[in-house]
Amino acid sequence: MSATKHENLSVPQLDPYFYVSRDLADIFEKIHLLSRKKPVNVLISGRQGCGKSSLVKQYAAIYQRPLSTFQVGILSEPSQLFGEYALEAGETKYKQFLFPEAIQTPNSVIHLEEINRPEHPKALNMLFSLLSDSRDVWLEELGHLKVADGVVFFATLNEGEDFVGTELLDAALRDRFYFLLMDYLPNEVEKEVLIKKTGVTAAQADDIMLRSTSCGGTPRCGSMYPHGRP
Repeated sequence: MSATKHENLSVPQLDPYFYVSRDLADIFEKIHLLSRKKPVNVLISGRQGCGKSSLVKQYAAIYQRPLSTFQVGILSEPSQLFGEYALEAGETKYKQFLFPEAIQTPNSVIHLEEINRPEHPKALNMLFSLLSDSRDVWLEELGHLKVADGVVFFATLNEGEDFVGTELLDAALRDRFYFLLMDYLPNEVEKEVLIKKTGVTAAQADDIMLRSTSCGGTPRCGSMYPHGRP
């Protein structure tokens, strides 16, 4: 969970092959402008492999915002995002993780990955205060933490009976987010992205997509199509 600022709070590179539809570009701009005025949290739901994580990276890249990603699936305690007690030189000391630094970095993007897959449902309790309008939390080890201006929280999840180990997201927590339902790209756009990204011919792209579909899959190029907006 711990990491250096250089590795995890840097601005990601723009993906030239990531398809951004007009609707998605409009959503990006609204999120960006709204975050200058008030707290913004965005929940992205979609089928596995449709590029939810890539969308978060692309948003951060477009608006030149530092990005840090946190795996919610490893959390078993509410305070585990912030730090832990560890034995150091024979003494027990509190070791702060990246999360407190990330949320206090102005205009940063915080990605909470697989938010509905914690090891224990109560592990998400600390997020209620951080995602509220007050945007703060108190920890005995760190004191009062206030989310910096312009910080945008993105949470991604897979939902449905096909996903083992997931939890239904608490209604009170879900209400703190704007919601985006994402899907795979239309076939004609998927084909164009596949050609540009891999250099295959149009005929080869058709064959790849046909084989993928015939095997029970759907062509995937790490891009998404929105069905909702904030």
